[in-house]
Parts: sequence; C-alpha cells; structure tokens
Amino acid sequence: MVEQAIETINTVGTSLTGLDEALLDVQNAINAFGRALEADDTSVELKNADFESGLSDWNIESPSPEAAYPENKGVDGSGSITFWKGSDYQMKVYQSISNIPNGTYQISCFAKVNADSTIALFAESGENNVVLPITNEGGLIKRVVEVEVTNGMLQFGIKGSGVNNSIPAGNWIIFDAFEVKWKAMVSIQNPGFENEFEGWVNDASPNVPYLENRGVDGSRSVTCWNGADYFVKTSQTITGLKNGSYAVSAMTKTPVDSLFTIFGISGGTTTTEHILSAEALTKSKVLVQVTDGTLEFGIKGAGENNSVPKGNWVIFDNFEVVRMPDLGIINPGFEHDFTGWSKGSDVDWIPYIENKGVEGSKSVTFWQNADYWVYTSQVLSGLLNGTYEISAMTNTANEGSFVLFGTSRGEEFVHAMAATSGLEKNKVLAKVTDQMLDFGIRGAGEGNSVPAGHWIVFDNFEVKIKSIPPEYEMVLPAPMRMLVTKIEAQNVDYRFTYWQDNQRLNIRSTDTIIKYSVYSITGAMIEQKETKNNHLSIPMRRGIYIIRVLTENGFVDTEKVSIK
Repeated sequence: MVEQAIETINTVGTSLTGLDEALLDVQNAINAFGRALEADDTSVELKNADFESGLSDWNIESPSPEAAYPENKGVDGSGSITFWKGSDYQMKVYQSISNIPNGTYQISCFAKVNADSTIALFAESGENNVVLPITNEGGLIKRVVEVEVTNGMLQFGIKGSGVNNSIPAGNWIIFDAFEVKWKAMVSIQNPGFENEFEGWVNDASPNVPYLENRGVDGSRSVTCWNGADYFVKTSQTITGLKNGSYAVSAMTKTPVDSLFTIFGISGGTTTTEHILSAEALTKSKVLVQVTDGTLEFGIKGAGENNSVPKGNWVIFDNFEVVRMPDLGIINPGFEHDFTGWSKGSDVDWIPYIENKGVEGSKSVTFWQNADYWVYTSQVLSGLLNGTYEISAMTNTANEGSFVLFGTSRGEEFVHAMAATSGLEKNKVLAKVTDQMLDFGIRGAGEGNSVPAGHWIVFDNFEVKIKSIPPEYEMVLPAPMRMLVTKIEAQNVDYRFTYWQDNQRLNIRSTDTIIKYSVYSITGAMIEQKETKNNHLSIPMRRGIYIIRVLTENGFVDTEKVSIK
C-alpha cells in the first residue's frame, strides 16, 4: 500500500483529492507499522515447528499412531503432517513446554481439512483450555487460538474433536508451520466504548463524562465538558499482569494543552502525561512501570483533585495497553551523562558527552587524533534466558572501526558499524543463557582499539526480548527418556518396559520375547528377528519407529518410540 501511495503522490497530474487520499494511506501504513513495532510479540523457540524432521519433538497419543505421518504438502511444498485412516480413529499430536512467562499466548498453524469441525487446533495451560474446530476452507489456511498461561506451562497441537480425540473414518487434515507468541497487546474491556461505559469507572461531576459518536471513523467516543468548573476521572483496572513496562494510549482531541492527562497507576505510584492540543484525534501515550501486577489507567483532569476549568473539553476513544518489549535500561539516552553505564579508555576524557543525539539530545562520542582504546557498556541481570535484540542510534564515518556488542556467559555477539551520513539504528541479536547481558559499544580492534582520528557518536539504546527457549516436557513416567505411546494392549496380565540407553532401545518383558519387528514411521519394515529372551537391547539410529513384540504366550505389544 505504501508503494502505491508514494507512486500516486509522485505522479504528475494527481488531483488534490487523490493526493490527500494517498497521503492518508501513507500515514495509516506508517501508524500500523509503528504499532506492530511497539507491540513486538515475542516468539517461543519451538523445536521442529515446521515438521521438516517429521514428528521429531512431537508427542503422539493414539491407538494407531501410524495414522499421523509426514508428507511434503505444507507451506510452499514444505514438510507437513497428515492425519488419515480409512476407519474411525483417535489422534492427538502435541508439544508440552514449560519455563515460559505467564501471559497471553497466540498459537497458530496452517491447516487444511476435508470435513468441518472433526479435527481441532488446541491449547491448554492449567485450567485454561481453548479448542478451535477446523473448517474446510479449500486450502492451507492460518488457524489461530489464544490462551492464558498461568503456570508457566503450555500444551498445544492438533487433535480429534470427538470423545477421546476421535475422528470419523476418512476424515483427514494436513498441517504445518506452528508458531507460539507471547502477546504484547493486553486485553482490556470495552476499549472503544462501543458498549458505553461497561468495564470503566467514572469519578466525575454530574453529567460528566458522556458518550458521543466522534471517535475513530465516527465510532462511539467519550466527551468530558461542562459549562462550570468540574472534575473528571475515567479509568479501568487490570490485574494479574507481569511486572514491567507498559504503554497506555488512547486517541484524544482537545483544543488546549495540558488540561487533561492520560495516566497509569501501579504499586501506589501514579505516572501521567499531559494531553496536548490537536485538531484531530491523535494518540496520547504514557509509559507505566507495573510493580505489583496491577494497572489502573485512564484519563483525568490535570488540576488538583482531577479538576478542569469550565468550558474546556476532551474527546477520547480506542484505549490500548501494550507490554513494552524493551527492558529496564538505566539512562538509555545519556540524558544523565554516564549514570548507569561503565566506561573505559586509555585516555581520561574519552568517551565524552555531546549534544549530537536524536533531535539534538545528549549523546556519547568516541574520538582522538592518536590511536586509542575505548568502550561504554551496561549490564542487565535477572533476565529471562532467550534471544535479545540490542540496538542504538549511531553515526560514524569509519567503516568497521566500532562494534555494537552483547555478551552472555562469556559468548560475545557483535555487529560492526558501517559508515553513515547521520544517526541510524544499528542492531545485534544476542543469546542470553545465564540471565545476564553485558551490552554496549567498543572499539573493534584488539583490546577495544581504534585507529587515530576515527570517531563514533551514539544515542538511544534499546534492548528487546525477541524469543524464548522453552523447556520441553516429555510427559513420561520416570525413568524413561523417550516418547512411548501405547498402540494395542491385549491382556493386562503382562507388562513391557521400554527405555533408551545411548543409541540402544531396551525392551524388558514379563513374558519371554520370541520375535520383534522394527518399522519406519511410514510402515516400511527395517528389521525383524527371532529371539528367546526377556530383555532385548537393539542398536538404533535417531528417528521415530514402530516396534512390534511377540511373546511365547501369544502376547503382542506395539509401541511408537522416538530415539533421541
């Protein structure tokens, strides 16, 4: 859309109406992009989410696990999984993960079915259970569910919609490309006032506030106004939040600066930002630190006891609360000089503060007319392990003389700065493995050295978590260390035990084993041997197999095993 709008703007002869529409398209696209950047949902680092390794790292619960098999019918012909059987069957394929932060998660995959609502996408965490029956829409379509994680654990996948995960004969599904994201957008009640004041609390003078249709695109909105001096506060409270930084925003319009504020309250601390005058609805925003899991937010008068002088008004609509992905960096823009930062150099006055940062704000400069070494860094601790994006606005004329870096558990991740003609954002991804991150800018040479006369100016650091590596739950009774799913059990008077020891599959039976067969996941026989033993130790490569065992008293046991 942006490209089309720009082409329209640059076309000679475009009408004023067309130009206005194109400019509006550009602005809308920029706003949408900015919102996406702000929300910045955090991905969970799933194993084999695209099934390029078949069903590796996925659990299967079914009496007939061969009914779930890999194909190449996924997105762009990539690996995928198919469920199908010519008779009624039961099937559940899933992953169980833990050590993820509580919050709202979005789980998605691409799926195609031949019958409506007999197979479902599901997600579970504690008592929260969400199921989305998949409908036939003619192709691989993205399917999405959301679930609240309350205990740091999540189970998700595809299963039959019937009792005990049953699926009617001949019904099939193809699915691919799972994603799990920790959502930044916080769910709030009635954010656009379409249900009047449902979910909101008004503490105000009589007849203030009131509802009109002056919101975004003429939607329902709130107006605060009175012909006499008045007071007003419209607010909502959210509980159960993860502590951290949140952006509270609303679309607002008022003719006079600073008579109203947008605010957030947490842990007894109130944070406010004055709403500035605007001729149209404009986003007003305040950043709030949630310290006790609770956030009260809204709009109120800026005077004492939330007062507003008579005749003054504000219109507001479309509240949003977004978990900010940036972390608690101290003094990220160097407005307090080097507070919170460590620095070192062989020259006393390097590095130094100037006013060459974003919009002329304070910044840091490295420079000397002789060879020198230098660094500026900060350490964050108590982090969730995962992948983090470190960024800063930088300007240098000297290609490769400086690096942006992040270090965790002794492993350094660096990005060499390219020459620029002004301040540009540079980024590096760093993996945090010990809950600590040391980050900053240093000389790129040995011992942080920099050639004589080479310089850099930098400002506005940000650190954002980009992905979380979960712990995988095998859902197995100890001491087994492999996935084992029962396929058929004909008699309760016998027992088989399976376990993996290095690259060997061990099988122990209470009845003497006389024959065993090994099949691939697609059903091809790999090995078949006769024996006469209660304990087998079979060398096997990594992979997923079907094992069938026959005992001398006629007992048969069939298992699906995953050799790690």
